[in-house]
Amino acid sequence: MLKDIVSIIICTFNQEDTVGKTIEAIVKQESRLPFEVIIGDDCSTDGTAKVCQQYVEKYPIAKDGEPDPKVSVRLFSWKENRGVLDNYYSCVREARGKYIMECGGDDVWCEGRINLCLDIMEKHHNVVQVLTDLYQYYSNTDVKATCTATYTNEGVVSGHENSLAFLNARGALPGYYAMTRTEKMLQLMEKYPQFFYGREYRVEDLQLAVLIGSLGDVYFTPAQTYYYTTDGDSIYQTPNDRKRYAVVKNCTQLRHDLSEALGISHDEMRSAYTYYIYVMLMHAFRIHAKDLRDDAFAFAKILNAGGWWKYSMTHFIMSNEVTWNLALGLRRLYLKMKTTLPVF
Repeated sequence: MLKDIVSIIICTFNQEDTVGKTIEAIVKQESRLPFEVIIGDDCSTDGTAKVCQQYVEKYPIAKDGEPDPKVSVRLFSWKENRGVLDNYYSCVREARGKYIMECGGDDVWCEGRINLCLDIMEKHHNVVQVLTDLYQYYSNTDVKATCTATYTNEGVVSGHENSLAFLNARGALPGYYAMTRTEKMLQLMEKYPQFFYGREYRVEDLQLAVLIGSLGDVYFTPAQTYYYTTDGDSIYQTPNDRKRYAVVKNCTQLRHDLSEALGISHDEMRSAYTYYIYVMLMHAFRIHAKDLRDDAFAFAKILNAGGWWKYSMTHFIMSNEVTWNLALGLRRLYLKMKTTLPVF
């Protein structure tokens, strides 16, 4: 039985330099409810587990029969690497609180995040998830930049509308989920196990953001409640075009599978499919990868992509070696001029 506490999940891997700052910002939060921090360390090979263990010892869980402390920390160091999906949802299954929040192992929360979400959840009983805005943080320059969600007005958003918004998101997301009712999350995991177990999908958040709308409404607040680290060699930020191609294709396949599970028509999704296949082609274009181009062309046929001039032009250029090489040459010239002539 879920308890009247908040469960906060941190998934981490080889983040010994950042995870301590992440945990510290959370344990210092003011909260009307007790909260537990659940850390999933996915077989880190550095000192991540050692850093986390210090907080486990400082904030122990309650002994049998004792009331829950204001803050407690639990660490799960998996014996085998599980990947981001299984790491996160393994932690969800360990949660004891009726509300779940999450934080990356290199992100930092702003003060007041927990109580802000609790206020909304307790006021709007039909709301199953709270979304907020955030700040982008560039650790290599210590620059903090505003990142505006595509939702702009505070208030309740219907579940179906939110599902479509996340499925069709390009770049910035409608909002960034901050708190979810644990009961609803567990219902989704039982109803749609294919999206929450295994290694087929490389992300853990898109399926939750999309499917949660089938169980109720969400609430968006424009309050910026945490700093999201956007640099580093993660699956989202890696400069390796081949790796990023794989991530984009995987997320596009996930969007397709989610839309089918919810009965959303292809016509409502074609524009999004076309956009993401265009992004895949651009990764292939930059490294002149013919195998990725052919794979993207085949994927486009399956999803019936088309109808957008940027996609059509890129498809035309990459269909012919002469035009592809010419376009690459022009791109190199542009980048060189841009570097040598900053005003260009």
